[in-house]
Amino acid sequence: MGGCTAVNCSNSRTKGFRLFRFPKDESRRKIWLQNCLRDQWVPTNSSELCEIHFEESQFEQHRQDGIKKLKPNAIPTLFNH
Repeated sequence: MGGCTAVNCSNSRTKGFRLFRFPKDESRRKIWLQNCLRDQWVPTNSSELCEIHFEESQFEQHRQDGIKKLKPNAIPTLFNH
C-alpha cells in the first residue's frame, strides 16, 4: 500500500494518517497538482495526499460517525516545499 504523494511527505495509513485520492474532475485535479508543485508528474487513479495537506476547514465538521471526510470541493494548501 502506498503513501502520500506530496514532495517531502512520507505519511501513510500504516503511520495512522488518513489519505485522500486525487479528484477525477480535471479542473480540481489540476488545482491539486498546481498546489503540490508537481505539475510535470501525472497522478494515477490511486495517487493520494494525506490529511496534513488540508486545512481543518476543508473537512466536514461535526460528523456523527466521527470519520474525517473532505468536503466535495476541498483543495490541499499545506505543503513543505
